[in-house]
Amino acid sequence: MTGSLATGRATIERGFPMFRALGTFGLGILFVAISPALRVSLVDDADHLQKVIVDNSPWSYVALGVGVLALLMFGLHRSSQPKT
Repeated sequence: MTGSLATGRATIERGFPMFRALGTFGLGILFVAISPALRVSLVDDADHLQKVIVDNSPWSYVALGVGVLALLMFGLHRSSQPKT
């Protein structure tokens, strides 16, 4: 009985690896939805960031593109490494 539970748990964990990440994002979004002060703060910060990006364009767009490419390369490189 214990072996089948362990096998079942391993199968579930292998089958749905994104549950923890999705749950974390879901709880964060729920918290933002029910907290007006936090929501206003996030919207104000996003507005300020957008204005800074527009004021420094086109170099800010180049920097954002390079940053996104670097993050993708780092993430894809780490995921392609063999697990030890």
